[in-house]
Amino acid sequence: MSTDNSIFPFQFLKTPFNQAWEKGLFLGKYKPNSKFKWVDTDIPKNANLNHENFVYEFNEYGFRSDSFDDRSEYNILVSGCSLTVGIGVAYEDTWPMVLKKHLEKRLKTKITVWNLAQGGSSPEYVVRSIYKTIEVLKPNLIAICWPHPGRVELPDNKNKFNIKHIRDYLPGDKDYPIHLLNKDWWNIQMERNIIFLKMLCEKYDCQFRHGPMWPDCPDNLTDFGMDDNWGNGARDNMHPDKEFHKDFAQQVLNHWVENF
Repeated sequence: MSTDNSIFPFQFLKTPFNQAWEKGLFLGKYKPNSKFKWVDTDIPKNANLNHENFVYEFNEYGFRSDSFDDRSEYNILVSGCSLTVGIGVAYEDTWPMVLKKHLEKRLKTKITVWNLAQGGSSPEYVVRSIYKTIEVLKPNLIAICWPHPGRVELPDNKNKFNIKHIRDYLPGDKDYPIHLLNKDWWNIQMERNIIFLKMLCEKYDCQFRHGPMWPDCPDNLTDFGMDDNWGNGARDNMHPDKEFHKDFAQQVLNHWVENF
């Protein structure tokens, strides 16, 4: 299916309760095997003028990623939010693809990158997406660009079909739980998520690299931090431009080299 000139609007990721922790691959929020010129916040009314044109392409499971059927000698699994999807930048300029090029040059072999990122997702989604797929995909490296720690995955029972879902809530949402706005709670949640992923990676003998840490959180939780001045230079005027992606990929590479 090709819809190159259409807009695929932002939608919160929703997962049925009875499927939330099932092992195995799962559909993304984007349409499988589709192409869109505009998605999420990257829409014409927000777009920078005179910016390069590109099309978002989604794989057989609805992720902006190499095919999950592809496998190489070295394989990387990444997850995150819209920043890791690469909203507002061309696919080849996203940090997972820049990292792929770096490591292909160093290892002198083909590399596959499976990208589970979803726009608007939370750190809990990141952990859950890795948990559900690590046993199936068996990556050599897991690399994470964490969503804002204030985002949270909670039940959503308010829908016209009366179907129970879990979904991601952002701190600015009108129905965000007020009692969870305490930033100490965010830090505790992040520590729990990180400890769980480290244990999971140890179990499957997989390297783990993660960053950046948002200004709201302690500096010691991730492998590296990033300059807070990310800017809004991407095409949608809301996300970081390809220079951020280049810098983030370099940071992941540096810590991979140190611990390889």
